[in-house]
Amino acid sequence: MSLMLGSATWQEAVSACEQLDPPTHLATITSPDDNLDAAALAATIPFTSQDTNQRQRMWIGGNSLASVGVWEWITGESFGYVNWRVGQPGSPTTERCLILLGSQDGLWDDRPCTYEYEAFLCERDE
Repeated sequence: MSLMLGSATWQEAVSACEQLDPPTHLATITSPDDNLDAAALAATIPFTSQDTNQRQRMWIGGNSLASVGVWEWITGESFGYVNWRVGQPGSPTTERCLILLGSQDGLWDDRPCTYEYEAFLCERDE
């Protein structure tokens, strides 16, 4: 997994990962160990003036774009392991892309895909 710093929407993060050499995709988190690794990377995101709650938010590859309320990974894998914050996922028709919160031990939150966050996590299939 590679942490990429820079403000991006979810789709911009998707495109940025695909443009790396070799191409990657937004990270899939399929186990507690994956989540611990991702949370450790997220915890290194510098706080910015945009991150007023200091949550160290980053995009990962989960989304419900194909079907409202049905979450899957960008690779097409279904969700097995999950690490949702209490009360999440929230608004299924408007919050359809997934962020990981570094300052909250890697909990997940769904957000509108058009929001910009300060980082995203890319990974390459092995």
